[in-house]
Amino acid sequence: MLIRAIPLFLVFGLCFITVRKLVLFAVVFVLSFCLPTTCLSQEKDRVYSLIQNLKSNSATIYGRSQAAKALGEIRDIRGVEPLIVALKDETYVVREAAAWALGGIKDIRAVEPLIAALNSVKRQPVAWALGEIKDIRAVEPLIAALKDEAREHGVYTHDIGDALVTIGRPAVEPLITALGDERSGVRVVAASALGEIKDIRAVKPLITAALNDNSSDVRLYATKALEKMKDARVEILQPLLVALKNPNSVTRIGAAKTLGEIGDTDAIDSLMASLGDGDANVRKEVAQSLIMIGAKSDETFVVSMADNTGSWETWVRMAWQKGAVKDARIVKELNKSLKIRDAAVVAGAYPFFIRNGERGSESILVEALEKFGNEVMAFDFLNCGNAELRNASEIWAVKKGYKIKQWQGSGGTGPIWGSSR
Repeated sequence: MLIRAIPLFLVFGLCFITVRKLVLFAVVFVLSFCLPTTCLSQEKDRVYSLIQNLKSNSATIYGRSQAAKALGEIRDIRGVEPLIVALKDETYVVREAAAWALGGIKDIRAVEPLIAALNSVKRQPVAWALGEIKDIRAVEPLIAALKDEAREHGVYTHDIGDALVTIGRPAVEPLITALGDERSGVRVVAASALGEIKDIRAVKPLITAALNDNSSDVRLYATKALEKMKDARVEILQPLLVALKNPNSVTRIGAAKTLGEIGDTDAIDSLMASLGDGDANVRKEVAQSLIMIGAKSDETFVVSMADNTGSWETWVRMAWQKGAVKDARIVKELNKSLKIRDAAVVAGAYPFFIRNGERGSESILVEALEKFGNEVMAFDFLNCGNAELRNASEIWAVKKGYKIKQWQGSGGTGPIWGSSR
């Protein structure tokens, strides 16, 4: 009797547990349909409410701008048409919020209205929105807006350039054309954007800008753009090496400077050959570029700059000021120039010679300061720790009408006499 009772007890127990599981499953099953529907309904209600707030004439400016912002965050396409209408709102705060929101939704219906708004809404949010949508119809209007900005205000920002970068390759040819614009601000933004897109079609136009543009800002941005295009290394290097032999000394100076700032070590041999250039200013620029490139052979310096978050321009400038060169080829050629007392080369590479601290080299360094000096060079002479160079710096400053101050603190950023020995 007991033996029969035990299985019966187990059967009733298992049935009870199974029934509980079935009930729980049924509840979960029903909720799985009800909850999403409820959440979706609530979301729809919120979108509807936000659209009504955006349209409302009685809502505050802040309330309508926040409604536009929220619609952009939700990214519901039902918000597109009301936001397009809001691009013409009487208050600029709402217009800007609508532009930002349309960029968040990324619906192509907004392209033409946003293009039309380039002249009626602050350009930053409109340009950003057009960039986010990535429609090629926006390229030419953005270029036109860039030109208008430079013409109307005489200044430039990179907001439009950033939008063109986001659009990418379709913007390359119009940007190359913009490199020839009469306004330097347009050319700066074009060069910067082309460097970010990194399309090989831009190499030759950027080299031309880096070498020949009459604006130092454009030359700088074109050079920085070329440095970023590492995949086109051969296409960049060869024309610059050829330009080192150009009959025009200004072109040779530009080529040397660009090679130094790009920092390609394959340019070393050609640059060393140019230390014999007949133009003193070319030799000075070549020497300075060799210092910049040569820093790459100094592992200590490279490691010390590994965590530097500054630009490449900052990196090479630090290399030049520290004079940290251990490439045997460069060291040999620079020392040759010291022995023949080439003041131009000494001026271009003075941080290297100060760090070396060779006895008796002070006189040619002083001559280099007198012939090719500038305020930075004089400051470094004043603070390098050599009395003769300090005295020469003070005399030079008086002659030129400069006030050169001694570095205050535990150490400066310039070269120290004999520090590499």
